Amino acid sequence: MSTDRLFVIIRIPKSGSNTLRTIIGDALKDATTHSMPNPSKPDGGVSFLETLRVERGRIRRLWKRHNVLTEDQGWARIAQKARHGDIVRGHIGYGDPRIPGFEFDYITIIRDPVQRLMSEYYYSRRGFQKRSFLRKFYNRGRLRAAATYDFSDYIAYVHDRRDLYANRATRFITGSATCDDPGAFLVQNYFHFGTLEQIDSYVSSLSEKLGHPVGLVHYNKSHERKDIALSAADISRLEDLYSEDMKLHQAASALVAAGTTGRQ
Repeated sequence: MSTDRLFVIIRIPKSGSNTLRTIIGDALKDATTHSMPNPSKPDGGVSFLETLRVERGRIRRLWKRHNVLTEDQGWARIAQKARHGDIVRGHIGYGDPRIPGFEFDYITIIRDPVQRLMSEYYYSRRGFQKRSFLRKFYNRGRLRAAATYDFSDYIAYVHDRRDLYANRATRFITGSATCDDPGAFLVQNYFHFGTLEQIDSYVSSLSEKLGHPVGLVHYNKSHERKDIALSAADISRLEDLYSEDMKLHQAASALVAAGTTGRQ
């Protein structure tokens, strides 16, 4: 008996997630996409007003997309509407979808964690400057830190709050903060994976799996981006902050180089 399957797109923030969304949308034009808003996650130093604003936005997106008010209701609504071959996407992690009756084909892109943090830093700087005076006044989280600090101090800021921010990619990819063998996890649990640095290979191998050409859309690069020299202290903090993410990225890069991009 055949099994109904869904493509689940794991979009890690600042890891080419918009590129991934566009690639999959182009590759699976006939599939219906079911989108879940970002889960409500704590952010260090964010004011009560900012927390309320984020939660209000999440509820509004749930209502707009699914006419529901809670995450559980959102998954239940998707379960009612989903059909074989549809797409489920969002900044959701492995194991998050609660859609009985389906098997999942997970797809993702992984990025070098230091480059990911640097991209987040510049993105947050721009985002803070675009905010109104009032929103700048009551925000005390990463946006303000990025707008106020140089990159070295921003690394220290995130490292001091590593209980919130450490190994974000590993949490998305595996559903846990740690993974003994990330390479084996990817091969066993993902239909397709790759790295942003090997994007051409990613698209080529996805085309082979789907049986038709998949277009390449180049990911956005910050206009402010420039090479930043890292001090020994910076490197030490980054290695502590992203020990699991670095292991994950290295494993994915080696597998792609060897021609493995998912379940065999």
